[in-house]
Amino acid sequence: MQNILRTIPAIALIAIVLSFGLPAASADAAKHLVVGDSEITINGEPYEEKIFVNGKLAYDNADGEMLNVTAQFETDNGNTLVFFLECSSGGTACPALYRFIFAASDGHVSISDSFGTCSDLPELRISPEKMIVVIPNMDGAGASRYRIQNKKVIEVK
Repeated sequence: MQNILRTIPAIALIAIVLSFGLPAASADAAKHLVVGDSEITINGEPYEEKIFVNGKLAYDNADGEMLNVTAQFETDNGNTLVFFLECSSGGTACPALYRFIFAASDGHVSISDSFGTCSDLPELRISPEKMIVVIPNMDGAGASRYRIQNKKVIEVK
């Protein structure tokens, strides 16, 4: 029951972030989000941004993408805060891929490999037991599904 009560505010925050995005005063202003004891900052010029979680570099964006945190939620009974990161190329052939950033309560920060179908229309399905990302296939034939397992992204067949 406690996990469900913790999930409800997280889901409300996700809805707000997905609806409005993270605010930025100008193109090179830092995007900053504080959730509980964790904070994430995306700082730098577009396509050169770096991501910091609790002051530690989590992603240096060597691929030159536009970055946006579109959701956050907890896993591991609240011991890990997970950020859903959209990495946008700015093009139309492959508009977006995705990553997860994991910020553990012990201070350890890690990031998943990129994943996705290139579609910029992901759907997150979050419950206390699991999290699934459903992304339409770019050819219009169905969708691909991904889940987190041991801080790795696994495609569900």
